[in-house]
Amino acid sequence: MLQFLRRKGTIKKIMWALAAIIVPAFVLWGAGSSIRSGGAPKYAGRIFGKKVSFSQYQASLRAFRNQALLIYGEEFSRVAEFLDLEKEAWVRLILLYQAKKEKIKVSNKEVIAFIQNLPLFQKGDLFDQGRYSTLLDYAFRVSPREFEEEIREALMIEELKNKVIGKISLTDEEIENVYKNENEKASVSYVLIGPEKFQDQIHLSHEELEDYHIIHRSEFKKPEQVNVQYISLYFNEEEPLQDELKVALEDKIWQISDDIQDGVVSFEEAAKKYEVQVKETGFFAPQEAIGDIGLSYEFLNAAFSLKVGQVSKVIETSKGYLIIKVQEKKEAYLAELEEIKDKVEQALIEQRSKALAKDEAKNVLFQVKKMIDEENLSFSKAVEKLNLTVQETEEFTRSGYISGIGQAPGFNQAAFGLESGEMSEVIAVAGGYCILSLKGITPIEEEKFIEEREDFTKALLVRKKDIYYRIWLGKLEKQAKLINNIAKLSAKGGKQQSP
Repeated sequence: MLQFLRRKGTIKKIMWALAAIIVPAFVLWGAGSSIRSGGAPKYAGRIFGKKVSFSQYQASLRAFRNQALLIYGEEFSRVAEFLDLEKEAWVRLILLYQAKKEKIKVSNKEVIAFIQNLPLFQKGDLFDQGRYSTLLDYAFRVSPREFEEEIREALMIEELKNKVIGKISLTDEEIENVYKNENEKASVSYVLIGPEKFQDQIHLSHEELEDYHIIHRSEFKKPEQVNVQYISLYFNEEEPLQDELKVALEDKIWQISDDIQDGVVSFEEAAKKYEVQVKETGFFAPQEAIGDIGLSYEFLNAAFSLKVGQVSKVIETSKGYLIIKVQEKKEAYLAELEEIKDKVEQALIEQRSKALAKDEAKNVLFQVKKMIDEENLSFSKAVEKLNLTVQETEEFTRSGYISGIGQAPGFNQAAFGLESGEMSEVIAVAGGYCILSLKGITPIEEEKFIEEREDFTKALLVRKKDIYYRIWLGKLEKQAKLINNIAKLSAKGGKQQSP
């Protein structure tokens, strides 16, 4: 982690990520007293009936941001956009209120010990004051006193959590029952009625297509599309990536980005200056793979977040580094029938063929039951008499994947609810409709259970505590009766200054 922080480019990435999450988060600070004009709220919100000032909310947001930076380290710039900062800032305030209510305290000695034991601030396994000061200044952007109070509050919250879940335990019966549920295995015989064989029987009129299009028009919405220019510096896939080569590419891409962002050169001029090629994607939709870029969430997120003419910061992908400039955008729209007639036709055929498959499955179930009762046939013999194919599964668990069926909770649940030889009702799966007959359930191996019991119990206890804590926290949030003025002000489109 320390090595990555020493890099100029990585520090910049952290700064860009911090700026990206701080600026949008404060939506109402504007220019001092002007925020409070026009009837705007004079405080961030209320919890437990008490006002929370803007400064208190800012401090909580900053503290959560810094905690995330400690947790994720060099991955922070990747995960920052997935963090719900506003919500977490409020949750943190609610938990702090409860911790203080329960008179939970953390001493200076505990705070110092925690900070000094963080590898991030150590050099040669010892706390390094110089490194600590540098990182607070350039990465966390807080004073030592502010950071230490954030750590104190984080430890208070952790102690509160431990107090809440401290008495949670497991009984022997509970451990064994959960182990059985997760490790017992079933195997079944089944017949699958797929919709494919019915598709050729379906013939649609233009009027039917029109009616379907009118009812389901929103399902055929053409997504927003964007066309971008981009500069790329890719890793050499044919050679092992050397750290020094990666650092050189990283430094170069950040030099290009700095020149563009600082207004030294335009996007096109930067490409000429650094002798790199400008490429263009053509229009593409979200979740679409693009040329030599491939399918990259980071690239797609930037492309659809920027406005026309805007240039992105550095985008890191698995292939290398990118800087993009948005050229054109096409808004999403509802397509007319003639534009998407083939898709509408295919969708309606699929809908009707599935309905025919379901009806056929119900008929097969009736016939099989009748032959079992009247002719004393087995499930397999009855199905074969109908000229259908009986298939058999490998053993699977209650949540396991089933070859030929896929992930199908309803199929699994039905199997484990049967007695040996018993037949299910019609079960919907991704490939159509199934009827299954249980071959048997394999019980857990007692010796293996004894061998795995200790580790399994530890993992199960963690899961149980986590579930209990989430339920407890949900109740606490309801008790807090949060009034969130930040969310209201965000909706009005105001602007705030970052802390």
